[in-house]
Amino acid sequence: MKKFATTIIAGALTLAPAAMAEDLKMATVAPGTSGYLTMSTMATLVNTNQDQHNISVDATGAAAKHMIELAKGDLDFALTAPVIFQLMSKQKAMYQKLDEAPELAKNLRLVYWFPWGPVHFITHSEDGLTRWTICAVKPSFLARQAVERGIPDMHG
Repeated sequence: MKKFATTIIAGALTLAPAAMAEDLKMATVAPGTSGYLTMSTMATLVNTNQDQHNISVDATGAAAKHMIELAKGDLDFALTAPVIFQLMSKQKAMYQKLDEAPELAKNLRLVYWFPWGPVHFITHSEDGLTRWTICAVKPSFLARQAVERGIPDMHG
């Protein structure tokens, strides 16, 4: 009887880890943004429709930093944009001082794509921010790039 009980317990311990969900870490941009909504919805759908994986969402930090964390294996998923990947792989802009950026970029893979276009820009109507030139007065990489490239103003 003792041998039988030991076998059952050992068998139960062997099966227990297989029944537990694998924890996966996802990083995204701040709550309230389109990126956060998309990524948190993905995590919710995954978590509620299967038992093998559990995705936890961290909505802190910046996409450029998330790319480094993802490439180093500290994250399992992250939100980014094609331009950020290209800057990382060419060691440009915010990655210019990171010597390992091009090698780290080789560790990244695309899971899925959603058709946002470059970025969604939304402001409060009372802010009066309806033209890129208004935004470009203050230090802003995005507004400066928009003005230089002739991207249409934000009417509507």
